[in-house]
Amino acid sequence: MTLSITADTSDPTEPPSVRLVAASTTGGPSPIPENTLVEVWRNHEDGSRHRVLTEQGPRLIGGGWASIDPHAPFNQPVTYDIVANGFTATTNTVWLPSDVTWLVHPFDSALSVRVEMVVKIDSRSRKSRAQRFTPIGGKPVFLTDGARDGVTGSITILSTDTGPLVELFADDSVVLLNTPGTAGWDLGWMWIQPDPSYGNPADGVRVPARLVTIPFEESADPDVDLQPVWSSGDAAAAFATSAALLAAYATSLDLVTDTRV
Repeated sequence: MTLSITADTSDPTEPPSVRLVAASTTGGPSPIPENTLVEVWRNHEDGSRHRVLTEQGPRLIGGGWASIDPHAPFNQPVTYDIVANGFTATTNTVWLPSDVTWLVHPFDSALSVRVEMVVKIDSRSRKSRAQRFTPIGGKPVFLTDGARDGVTGSITILSTDTGPLVELFADDSVVLLNTPGTAGWDLGWMWIQPDPSYGNPADGVRVPARLVTIPFEESADPDVDLQPVWSSGDAAAAFATSAALLAAYATSLDLVTDTRV
């Protein structure tokens, strides 16, 4: 049995993305069955590990799987792990170079926006999570679990066409703020919940440019569900006969997760 995955950044994609290609064999003493679900993880330089936002239910079809990852941090080394049927493989180290900032949609890369100019990055803070308790006649006591909240702050950008930004923010989802992150940048790679506002830098004069101020709060990675759940109705619609259904799934659990023989 072999399982492998490679990562490459040579394609001139927008937003800049890592291309991932996995391959497996289905024979041998420890085979990976056809149509096996896979998990793909990205390992960052700071030691953190993040699930790659793939298509729903990524699978090894014909011994292979391929996709792109538009959410890799710029200008730092990353590796990828793929997990299939209990086996794991790791990629080579790759760098995703960029000297500009992108606001990247979590699921639709076509909605992502290349930032024309970062005008200002305001002060950032991590709010205390401590709870105040004040005994009668005594000084207050603060109880904490030892961790502060994520980063909150604001970034202001210049845009000569705010239409793509309005479309990006329309579904009210988190977005990835991906700056070059090199020396001198106060913000780097971060999932944020934005709350944008649009202002005219010329104070009412008719000019196309707008200052877009984006207050934000740091967010956890978007949820990823890699195992779609099938209902009996879904199965009945997909197979002409019960014999075909029984031939497709080895167990009832395989039916629920749509893992076919």
